[in-house]
Amino acid sequence: SRAADRGHDGKGPEFSGGLAGEPSPRAATATKPGAILGETAATRRLESSATAPEPPGPRQSSPRRTRRGSRPSQSGGADPSSGAAWQALARRGQWRAAVDEAERVGFDSLLATTDAAELKQLADAARLARQGEQAHAALSALRERFPATRHARLACFLLGRVAFDLQGDYDAAAAWFEQYVRENPGGALRTEAMGRVIDALRRSGEGERAKRAARRYLDVEPDGPYSELARSVLSEE
Repeated sequence: SRAADRGHDGKGPEFSGGLAGEPSPRAATATKPGAILGETAATRRLESSATAPEPPGPRQSSPRRTRRGSRPSQSGGADPSSGAAWQALARRGQWRAAVDEAERVGFDSLLATTDAAELKQLADAARLARQGEQAHAALSALRERFPATRHARLACFLLGRVAFDLQGDYDAAAAWFEQYVRENPGGALRTEAMGRVIDALRRSGEGERAKRAARRYLDVEPDGPYSELARSVLSEE
């Protein structure tokens, strides 16, 4: 079963900086099942750059099923006069309060009406507040509504992070990381995604697939941040 989402009022750097307080991949003990491998500098750089505005383009919204607990406004859409409040909270690092405010004004309406940069900000707030359901919903909306943008490409990777870190769904995490690698053969996070595939498959009990992923990783990054994990997986019986 999936681990329950855990919310807290996180206070830390601005939302674009990534997950605060995580160890680096080399600092983590890769062979221990409880060790969570952290972000590399590439993750932090790409997440930061992804907050820049996208060039104008067509916006498409698809019908979405209202999530349990989401409270749309009386008019059926997000209250535009309150839209800046959740963003201001997110910029101050008050992740849980930002998500609560987004729910108050209409979370599902925000998913359907905000632009790509705002959706990324909403997803970051939910992810950093450890609200897995909301983070997944925002990242999925980003991919559905803005499929040809860098935000959508990063969302694929971050969906893997949400599945791994917040939901304990290692099969889904591996699938998202593998999808990122397929979609981004020259992406800045390609080798990190390859490394995270190894860990996700190992945790899901897919030993042989994890070994194949480890060999692929070492072929590309023999001295990379996940090389120790890869060699540990290959040494397992």
